[in-house]
This record gives sequence, structure tokens and C-alpha cells, in this order.
Amino acid sequence: MPQKIVVTTMSTFSIIKYAIFLLTGLALVLGVWALYKKRQVPQAIKVIMLAAFISLFVFFYIMIVEPNWIDVNHVIIKDSALAGSLSGLTVVQISDLHIRKDIQFRESQLIRKINELHPDLLFITGDFLENVDELRALEELLNGIKARYGVYGVPGNTDSHRLNISGLAKELMPTGLILLRNEHRRIEFGNGKGLWLAGVDDPVNRLDDLSKALSGIPQGEPVILLAHAPTIFIKAILAKVNLALVGHTHGAQVGVPFLVKLSSYANRTIYVKGLFSEGSTKMYVNRGIGTKTLPIRLFCRPEITLFEFVSE
Repeated sequence: MPQKIVVTTMSTFSIIKYAIFLLTGLALVLGVWALYKKRQVPQAIKVIMLAAFISLFVFFYIMIVEPNWIDVNHVIIKDSALAGSLSGLTVVQISDLHIRKDIQFRESQLIRKINELHPDLLFITGDFLENVDELRALEELLNGIKARYGVYGVPGNTDSHRLNISGLAKELMPTGLILLRNEHRRIEFGNGKGLWLAGVDDPVNRLDDLSKALSGIPQGEPVILLAHAPTIFIKAILAKVNLALVGHTHGAQVGVPFLVKLSSYANRTIYVKGLFSEGSTKMYVNRGIGTKTLPIRLFCRPEITLFEFVSE
């Protein structure tokens, strides 16, 4: 079984959150008290009430609304070699589930939205859950998702830190998930069409071995590479991989550049989100589904990526 690690902290964010709740409650009590005494509400209390309710609304949006508002993002990949195999197929990527406890509203929406796309292939680029306690919820999610030619994934750094990946792969095998760890698969679509899919172990903890993952793939054949983090990009370029699909960044969780720069956690790569291209290699960085460090999202909705492959 995967091992369990419990981390409990009281963050500055939590202190601010509870301070705003307390301030809002206090402002409401003072306002009601003034009205009860049939006195005019002092201007200072009005200002405090306004500030408190605006802060409360913002917290409600960034903690409840946007983290559960999943975006289906349609991305066009111009690659003639991949289009020859994947044109007309529905290819979907999700990342960074970070499942906690039971299946919640967000996960239910994720299952529904993915199945509505009727994917032929589903790729999951790491960070499945936080601890072994969430394993049953992850199994429920994976069992609820259907993909015609299979569901493939790679481990993330949170998975590697807190779980036994070999044990996790065995536990999830009945769900149909194929976890690639420095290896590749040939996926056949019929009519002579197929795809070489490679996956590497966690690049963040330097467990990746791209050479091993690509070994045995005929030279010049188009390849899609699954990896957890965008640090794989340079290696993918040197290996002339057609397309790398990654996650890890969560899109910074906040889509305001100056706020991202204030965060040492979020401001750690130039490849935060979206499509990047260098030479013949492209990389797509998915914004992820769950959250990490802070349970918030602002102008950075959770993402299901729907790929369309076209000739250049």
C-alpha cells in the first residue's frame, strides 16, 4: 500500500481568512446595533462594513466559485506527423487533481465534463492525490471516466513525496489507468494508424529518464511525451519529441502577474501555462484541476484541455 504522510500547518492565509470573517461579523453586529438604537450608522462603521463585505465576496469567489468552475480549453496543435495519427480523434489532458477526502462537487463536474467530450484518449499528468486516505476517491473518479483507447498517466512530485508509486500503480490498475514510468506504449487505432506515447517519472525529484522512456521507439516516429513538470522541455527539445504534455504549475493559480511574482511557489518557471514551441517540439502546460499551498484560484480556472491536431 502507498504510505501516508500527514502535514498540518496554520498558514498566514488562514489567519487572514478568519480575520476577515471576524471583521465582517463585527461590522454586521455594530451596524445592527446602531439601527436597533435608532442611531445613524457612523461613517467609519459604514466603511468597515463595505470593506469587510467586499473582502468576504472576494474570498468566496477565489475559494468557492473559481476553484470549482472548470474550463474546457480547446487547443490546436499544428503538427503534420501527429495529425496523421490523431486527426479526428478526441484527445484530452487533465493534471494535478490533488484529490482530498471524498469526491466533491469539483470532481463530479470533472467526470461529467470529460465524459461529455467522449474522449478517445485521456492523459493525466501527475499529482493525483495528497495521501493514501484519498485513494478510494481517486479510484471512484477514474472508474467514472471513459476513454475509448485508454487512460494514461505519469506520477507527480506530490505523488512521489507522499506515496509509494509502485504500490499506487498496482492499486489503480483495476480502474484502467496505465501509469508510465520512464517507458512507452504503442497505441493502435486501427486502419494502420497508431501513436507512440512515452511517459517519464517525476522530473521535479529528478526521477525522470527520457532516454529510457524513448528507447525502442523507431527513429523519426512522432511521439507524445507525458511528464509532470515543464522542466522536461529542454530534454524533450533535444530528443525531438513532437509534443510534451505537462502540468505542475497550476497556472500559478492566480492570473495576476504582479501577484504571481510575489509568490516564491508560483513564480518558479517561465512556462506557467499554455502552449510553448521550440524548433520541432511543442509543450503544453495544463493549469490543473486542484490547488496546492493556497486553496484559491483567481483568473486561472481549473482546466480540461481538449486537443485538436491539424497539419501545418
